[in-house]
Amino acid sequence: MINLLIVDDEELNLRIIEESLEGSGYILTKAVNGLQAWQILTQKKVEFAAIILDRLMPELDGIEVLKFIKSDRYLRDIPVVLQTALNSSNEITEGIDSGAYYYLTKPYSKKLLISIVNSAVDNYFRLKKAKEELVLSKKVMRYLTEGVFFLSDFSNVLELAPVLANTYPEPNKVLSGIMELLNNAIEHGKLEIGFELKKNLQEKEIYNEEIQRRLNLPEYKNKKIKIIYEKFEDEIHLWIEDNGSGFDFHQYQSNSRHTENLFLSSGRGILIAKRISFDEVIYHGNGSLVEAISYISQASKKSSNT
Repeated sequence: MINLLIVDDEELNLRIIEESLEGSGYILTKAVNGLQAWQILTQKKVEFAAIILDRLMPELDGIEVLKFIKSDRYLRDIPVVLQTALNSSNEITEGIDSGAYYYLTKPYSKKLLISIVNSAVDNYFRLKKAKEELVLSKKVMRYLTEGVFFLSDFSNVLELAPVLANTYPEPNKVLSGIMELLNNAIEHGKLEIGFELKKNLQEKEIYNEEIQRRLNLPEYKNKKIKIIYEKFEDEIHLWIEDNGSGFDFHQYQSNSRHTENLFLSSGRGILIAKRISFDEVIYHGNGSLVEAISYISQASKKSSNT
């Protein structure tokens, strides 16, 4: 069974979440404030695959709890879904920068909650598997300076992402960003599942079925994602090309103006890559080619900001 921690200072909200997730196969542990949640987490008696965390609470609010979680090496990989009635761009940006997996604005539907929780749990176990592979490839990959790779499905992502991450100075920082960009290339580029279609599939709870169906269709089956890796003295460039029809990437150029819309319409992965994992994420052409840049030296970082 899979354990979830749900945290809210309103008993009614806890009951709503509990009833919404009833029958979904999760074991729920409840906390009525941030302090109690942190006490439960630091006991480390249960492995939680996701946390649903209210933002506004007495004693210890959701952002404070989230920051504590992300600063703890045993807990930081647990995806945290923040829920709140606040829906301003600044509030959402603060949540993302603090490490939130997703941001749910109250009121939200039962279907959306289940969809986001299922996605968060899947992400937790994928990242856990990838980090196991990260340890295995650590020594060898420090010597890689350039390479070209091809992948075709999500299992390939779990194999390749840890290998690439180990070529960076901070593998754990970039691992989730690499996985998100590769997953997006497969999902949106190869399989042509756009943001709105993905949202509809998730609400109908048939997203995974549609993914598998398309992976087996002749028109998608033989499509490959191309990855080019280049390591220079001061920076690392990762190019990911999907040869799809592209998308309107201009909305991703602003860090704050469209944050809310992006986060709530399946743009979460790109935001994480852009704000947390890499120094720059640049889309080229029609959006089917993305370039992720990491600056190794402080000099490179300063020159990029001038």
